[in-house]
Amino acid sequence: MYWNWERTIIVVILIVGALQMYRANHQGAVQAEIVTPLPSYTYGNIVDADIEIPPANFISYEIRLNRTAKLVGRFWTADQKVSVECVVVRADDLEKWKSGESTPTLVSTGRTPGGQTFRQLEPENYYLVISNRRGDKTAAVHVDMSIE
Repeated sequence: MYWNWERTIIVVILIVGALQMYRANHQGAVQAEIVTPLPSYTYGNIVDADIEIPPANFISYEIRLNRTAKLVGRFWTADQKVSVECVVVRADDLEKWKSGESTPTLVSTGRTPGGQTFRQLEPENYYLVISNRRGDKTAAVHVDMSIE
């Protein structure tokens, strides 16, 4: 059998290429990776929408902060005869607030047809609550709140 140097080089290149493809695509033993999900934090707009809150009810928005930030916003009802309350509570205090217990609040506007909120918040988890719990009819409210 007669081999010339061109054929030898081509065969060697093909063998090395096949070994490289096998090595690159070989699965082998897969180690389980532990991936810790990164927590998501609130920034920018929390809510900018028209919402309807049924009587004796409320709507809440979670705020998760990893830095000192400022809560800035405003709200108003479509009907000046309808009043709602804007409250910010710590996440740990939300259940107490829901049950009607006395709860420390960071923001509490009282029942009003509209208002503005400016409050510096420390790194922690909070809830922004728009409440119609003492209302006797559905409240149509525009809420525009954000974190700066």
